[in-house]
Amino acid sequence: MFVRLSMRKMFVIPLSLSTVFCIYCLYDITWGSTAFISRLKSENKTKILIYSEILPYIVRRRLKAGFNSKQCSNCILVEGKVTYDTLVFDAIVFMFNRVDLSDPIFQRRRDDQLYVWYSPESTPNVRNYHNISMENYDDVFNLTMTYRRDSDVFNPYGTLPSIKSSLLEEHVSLSRDTLDKVVSDKKNGIIWVASNCGLTSGAKMRMKIVEDLKRSQVGWMLDVYGLCGDGKTFTQDRSGYNNMNELIKSYKFYLAFENSYHCRDYITEKFWENSLLNAVVPVVWGPTREDVMTVAPPHSFIHVEDFENISDLADYLLYLDRNDTAYREYFNWWLEPTEGIEEPVALCKLCSMYESKKRQPGSINNLKHLFYERENEECLMYGNNVYNISNVF
Repeated sequence: MFVRLSMRKMFVIPLSLSTVFCIYCLYDITWGSTAFISRLKSENKTKILIYSEILPYIVRRRLKAGFNSKQCSNCILVEGKVTYDTLVFDAIVFMFNRVDLSDPIFQRRRDDQLYVWYSPESTPNVRNYHNISMENYDDVFNLTMTYRRDSDVFNPYGTLPSIKSSLLEEHVSLSRDTLDKVVSDKKNGIIWVASNCGLTSGAKMRMKIVEDLKRSQVGWMLDVYGLCGDGKTFTQDRSGYNNMNELIKSYKFYLAFENSYHCRDYITEKFWENSLLNAVVPVVWGPTREDVMTVAPPHSFIHVEDFENISDLADYLLYLDRNDTAYREYFNWWLEPTEGIEEPVALCKLCSMYESKKRQPGSINNLKHLFYERENEECLMYGNNVYNISNVF
């Protein structure tokens, strides 16, 4: 159940995050309404607040993945930086780059309230690009919610069951005949959509790999869109987002290159949505092969680090481009049953945790250690702007 009252205005704001372009609608809500507060207090449900100003559409969508009446029927979700007493909420989620410890919300809280630190960004991007030092964060938050599997509340960019469910909304079945039709419709080779061409060390590293691929034997079949391309961009609205995905579907390979290197579990929409959901084979760089294998379908991706050099990678892509049988093998996971029932993630998981009291509101006494110091050494090293592209292979 999503609570929104007194919608007086709607601003349509074009935003982009990574390779996804979308529209975010901001609702101006009369949070101080006495009727609203009374209604909220009277609800015998778990109440969760996302405490922040405007968030990008992709962040909100990922936060609310799976949050529906079926899995979270006893939860209420409110979004916005409310001005009334926040003691009414059972759990409050704070976006990592919008934490202000001088805010009164950190001075007055219920003993059983859960304060949740949320980040969709990789460790070096949080520490170096956003300059989040986490000074004075000791004993402020109760839970972490990130893409990392060691988080208290796991919030991945995608899961195999959710991808299969979405594919079945587009196709009648994930059968051999459907797969043959999808593959036969592909007329293009390799595509990459990106606009961060060097803001972070990881972005510089992946840009170098793309430039090397452009100079290789597959250069003629590689198209680059976004600000990192040749001026071929998409409008920053829902139409542009849909056009981007329709274009990607016509290609055989997508460069699922992250902006961070070997960061734990950092596998984003580039792999899940831009690639698997569009029935395109992802060529992965950024996460370790082991991390991808933990969550991805078997034989569903190509990892850059499996090759000695760019030339070998290019040769393999050419081989698959010319061999439909070998290429189709990367979609065998379509034909396999999805085992088990998917556990709730993100806000739905947070809701169930609070209701079941699986996590009592103990505090995190060293968030800096949890998120920074338990990260892979390579991730932090390359995130410090000390990198050598030759070390990647």
